[in-house]
Amino acid sequence: MLQQLLLFPPNNSGLLPQTQPRFSLEIETYYTPDGGHRDNVFNLSESEQRSRAVDVIDVVRDNRDAAYDDPEREDPTVYVSEKTGRGPLEDDWIDEHWSGDILYCTHVY
Repeated sequence: MLQQLLLFPPNNSGLLPQTQPRFSLEIETYYTPDGGHRDNVFNLSESEQRSRAVDVIDVVRDNRDAAYDDPEREDPTVYVSEKTGRGPLEDDWIDEHWSGDILYCTHVY
């Protein structure tokens, strides 16, 4: 697993839109082998932890009313990967796949 983690080093990205010169967005990404169960991946202080917001993104339930141009390629409840055979995702995909065996990506904005 450590070898896999080295393939995904921490990543920092930024967005500075030209139309809004005072707006910027910074994203810090870490990949961890704990399925996203680490409480404080960024080593935040207690004060920072109290003021943070944690948002679990559910690509199935959050997009239930979405209109897809090509559902077979875009809708996770329909899509099946030709390469891996994974998919489609069911409503309980998070409970089913949220284990210590997957890499998890966390972002700070």
